[in-house]
Amino acid sequence: MELSQYLDIFVEEAREHLLHLNEGLMRLEQKPDDRNAISDLFRSAHTLKGMSATMGFDKTARLTHRMESTLDLVRHEQLSIDSGLISTLLGAVDLLERLVESAASGQESDELQVDELILSLPDGTDDRQVQLEKPAAAGLNEHELVVLQEARSRGWRGQQIEVQLAPGALLKAARAFMVFQRLEQHGEVIKAEPNVTDIEAERFDDRFTVWIVTPSEEAVVLDAIVNIADVAAVQITQLLKDEVAAAVTTQEQDAAFGSRLKTGKTVRVDITRLDRLMNLVSELVITRTRLTQLSKELASNSLADATGQLSRILLELQDEVMKVRMVAVDQVFNRFPRMVRDLSQQLNKQVEFTIVGQETELDRTIIDEIGDPLVHLLRNALDHGLETAEQRQQAGKSKTAHIRLSAYHRGDSVFIEVNDDGRGIDPERVKQKAVQRGTLTRQEAAQLDDEAAYRLLFQPGFSTSDRITDVSGRGVGLDVVATKITALGGRTLVHSVPGEGSTFTIVLPLTLAILATLQVKVGQERYAIPLSVVDQTALIKRQALQDVQGHLSMHYRGSTIPVLNLQELLASKEASAPSEDAFVVVVYRGKRLVGLLVDELIGQEEIVIKPMGRFVDNCPGISGATILGDGGIALILDVMSLV
Repeated sequence: MELSQYLDIFVEEAREHLLHLNEGLMRLEQKPDDRNAISDLFRSAHTLKGMSATMGFDKTARLTHRMESTLDLVRHEQLSIDSGLISTLLGAVDLLERLVESAASGQESDELQVDELILSLPDGTDDRQVQLEKPAAAGLNEHELVVLQEARSRGWRGQQIEVQLAPGALLKAARAFMVFQRLEQHGEVIKAEPNVTDIEAERFDDRFTVWIVTPSEEAVVLDAIVNIADVAAVQITQLLKDEVAAAVTTQEQDAAFGSRLKTGKTVRVDITRLDRLMNLVSELVITRTRLTQLSKELASNSLADATGQLSRILLELQDEVMKVRMVAVDQVFNRFPRMVRDLSQQLNKQVEFTIVGQETELDRTIIDEIGDPLVHLLRNALDHGLETAEQRQQAGKSKTAHIRLSAYHRGDSVFIEVNDDGRGIDPERVKQKAVQRGTLTRQEAAQLDDEAAYRLLFQPGFSTSDRITDVSGRGVGLDVVATKITALGGRTLVHSVPGEGSTFTIVLPLTLAILATLQVKVGQERYAIPLSVVDQTALIKRQALQDVQGHLSMHYRGSTIPVLNLQELLASKEASAPSEDAFVVVVYRGKRLVGLLVDELIGQEEIVIKPMGRFVDNCPGISGATILGDGGIALILDVMSLV
């Protein structure tokens, strides 16, 4: 059979199982008695073993087989969980990740060796004795109990038969089929667990349970199946009359089980197809805008009605496509507990890591890009944000430090926060470092507020650390964070209290394809300002604008905020002589506010973001462009870089 056509599916599913292994091992280290975690780990290792053996990837199959054996010992309480075992298993997962990535080319790397790691994983399956214990009549529904009672009235016996296959049996479904075939020669099977469909598809561990009614003695039934190849253990329990009467499962439980079988129907779709679908919807949005403008120009009620109907349908279509593209951030977040664990051990720090809001959804294109910025923030928090256990005790804190990674929606934006309870950032020390580097003069540094001082951390190469480590430095890598987040149309905020900790907040749009904007006119040009950064618009008299040290400012909500004249900043040609009235768009700059002076407010409009192209890409103050309803072009302002 030609297997190359299944290679992409194998790699994708293998990555999912490896992610589950990483998550499960981290959970097991925190809760060694978590039986569900042990079972999930065993199933993932077993499935990955079968997949890799089928594809002919011998190293992956051998390593996962040994992991499966080790986990089976844990599952049967013959091996205890400790940090050393978890580290060894995590090392095996790391090697498996490298093997799977090398297998993506069609062949496992010759440089990757598994023998040494296999020997380091405990094995002992040959000496294991498994005891199978379950309530005999548990799980039988009303219909099955009726069948059982009728059989007993004819003098037949009810039996629960638990079958344990040998570890590593490769033809589990075939062995199970032989067991069923032999049992049906001696009676009638009334139930199987897992169900027959799952057993045929090998969606079970090495164990399954069958309930039968039979006229035969227990020894006869046992003799019929115990000699089948790969059957390692069999236990038969008689279903007593009193047990049958007591074991009634409610109809609600059966209905709930049936509903679980019907949920979770999914289809794998290539992300490029979703990108193409989103692009087509974007083009429809542009066409809708054009039709809306035409209906106004022609004063046609019929065209306006048709356009309105189209708008409603398109809005629903746009919403559905957006939902299809939305992915929970846990796809990125779930890789960080392992990273925090390894780094905290490397740095000899006691850290409790918490994730909140992992179900928060973002556009797939953004999800793919936020991993690296979060890695930088977490590494900085671990290395230089947190103190050692001794330093924390001296400061009156608990030995165990805390880092929290959280995500939540607010309006049309998603906020991602990295919070630590470490030493915090001293703004005065940041200013001092900036003066030493020649970035600022002493006079300029003295005029900076705390927020402006924190933003110095995002300059390339800036660090407040006096030593260089191989992990990070508070500030090293933060320029990467700022650059990446700005490119995604977001912004980065910093809040810190010296001695208490720091919070780095990333604010991101829900999607990069369609953007809600405020349309304004500056001179003869039309611009779009993302609504996510707009606080309010205001109409004021030009006389109300004040000159403070050569810069425009205005009173706003009881305070004075700076005002930027976009006509000067963007070098736009004046459309006409300035009027006495002035329009100001108040936008966020971090947690501060800044006014943008414009000539005209056009209104809110959803736009389709179009890339600028490599010749004019990364132009300061401009993040992209959009096509207007009349075919013209409006530039999208990057407010953060403008300010």
